[in-house]
Amino acid sequence: MPPLPSTFDSETSQLIASTRRREIDVTEVQIPRLRTCPGPLSLQQQLATELREDIDVLARQIESLDTMVDDQKGQKNRRELRSVVEEFQGTLLKIRKDYRAAMITSKRTIDTSSMSNRAELFTTTAMKDNRDVNEKVTEDAVMKANNDVTESLQRTLGLMQNELERSVLASQMLGASTKTMRDASSTHDRLTSAMDTSKQLITALQKADWLDRLNIFFGLGFFFLVTLFILKERLVDRSVRIAFWWTKYLPSGKPPIPVPTFSNSVTSSETATVASSVLATVTASTASIASVITSTPVVSSTLSTSVDSPVAENSIVSSSSTLGSIISEFLAEPSGFSDGAEPLVASEAETQSVVSITSDARDEL
Repeated sequence: MPPLPSTFDSETSQLIASTRRREIDVTEVQIPRLRTCPGPLSLQQQLATELREDIDVLARQIESLDTMVDDQKGQKNRRELRSVVEEFQGTLLKIRKDYRAAMITSKRTIDTSSMSNRAELFTTTAMKDNRDVNEKVTEDAVMKANNDVTESLQRTLGLMQNELERSVLASQMLGASTKTMRDASSTHDRLTSAMDTSKQLITALQKADWLDRLNIFFGLGFFFLVTLFILKERLVDRSVRIAFWWTKYLPSGKPPIPVPTFSNSVTSSETATVASSVLATVTASTASIASVITSTPVVSSTLSTSVDSPVAENSIVSSSSTLGSIISEFLAEPSGFSDGAEPLVASEAETQSVVSITSDARDEL
């Protein structure tokens, strides 16, 4: 075959080279492989199908080259391409003949092989029986092994299901335990809060109890002091002055002891009335405080709250100081009596003031 001219375009040259490679593959590889195919029939049909497809592709490439003949530039290129196409067409006819011959040859080879195998099967019946027995034994062993494996897998599946159920149960128990722990934690927090509140309440009650006791003792002490002072001024000092009235006439360098002259407006009944009023007021205050201390827990809590407040304490202190100052002024004058001087008489307004202040102090306590 003459060499390809260099005046062909690149597309034509590539198509010619591809067609030639496919031609060589079909004639030198695929047709001999199909011709010598020993079987089975499926392999022979697969090789035949591949070869037929390659032959069809080769025919299309040759047709493409045939259509490119008129597109070439120059008469020389057309003649040369035409000769190449005619050569490929002759080769294609030869390939198709070889394909048919290879198909027939492979078919005969496969038939001969199948016939020989069949004859061998018929002639070796005893061997076949032995083979069947061996195969049966082998199959029995395989079936037994399969059954053993199946049983093992079933047991494994049962164990896995049991473990899964245990895992689910453990998960549920863990959830229940978590919920119980959460409830216990919340209960502990509430109890802790209640204990803290109780501790604060008990501390406040103890403080209020001590304050109440101090107030009671202070009131009792103040009452006794006032009572003793009144008794001293009204009984002891007065008795001494009356008993020693004559000493002022004794000749001595000391000034005579003044004997007060009491006004008719001050009588023993009025003095007793004032003392009884003060005594009754203080006694009522003491009884009221004692009843408050022994009252119900609600009242105790209310009183402790009122006592703990700064306003109540300031009010109690101011009332006590006012009461002490009034009683001190009321009782301070008898020690300063002199001859001819009028003693200090507690008016009804001052007595009512003392009683009202004492009552206010009692109510605040």
